[in-house]
Amino acid sequence: MSAVELVAYVDALERRLTAQRGREHVLSPRDFARVRDWQRAGVPVARLLAAIDDAAREGEVLTSLAALVSRLAQRTPS
Repeated sequence: MSAVELVAYVDALERRLTAQRGREHVLSPRDFARVRDWQRAGVPVARLLAAIDDAAREGEVLTSLAALVSRLAQRTPS
């Protein structure tokens, strides 16, 4: 995937996290690296957005995307 696609991928996640948290969210360098790895591995952004939504529905406040690692392992690919 290209750099433009990576930017769109990251932007979608930051927008969702901003909406969930009610304030602007910018990925930390560690979370950016994690997202870049997920994108390179072909993890669909929709799958990550769904995991963020699942966490929010369960009352979890994500301060790091590390919390999504176990959620992604539990989800079936979409």
